[in-house]
Amino acid sequence: MNTRVLYLEDNPMNSLVAIEMLDMMEITDVEHHTTLESLMNSLNANPSADYDLIMLDIMLPDGNSTQILPAIKARFSCPILAFTARSQQADIDHFQALGFTDVFLKPMAFDEFERRISAYVKVAS
Repeated sequence: MNTRVLYLEDNPMNSLVAIEMLDMMEITDVEHHTTLESLMNSLNANPSADYDLIMLDIMLPDGNSTQILPAIKARFSCPILAFTARSQQADIDHFQALGFTDVFLKPMAFDEFERRISAYVKVAS
């Protein structure tokens, strides 16, 4: 199975680490964007695009991914994961109340990343 991931992260080091961790899980079809504008332009240009998992960084140079969450949720039925350094329980509860499937705190060790991602997508064994 080829798992397709849409990933939004502006920090180059965070992107590199997450994409490498996905690769270690044999998830290699990752469409990566660094801004809300880039992601939305791509989705608008590719109305038939489909994903198995969506990973969204919360704070970005051109806004907050919570701004696009309603449009993403309306279009896709796959899990939508928030990635944030905001570790206060009130923040986590807020992101879940907005409709994110799960909230991942950065940074995250590979074992936890793999376990939690595997809960949402089928990965190679």
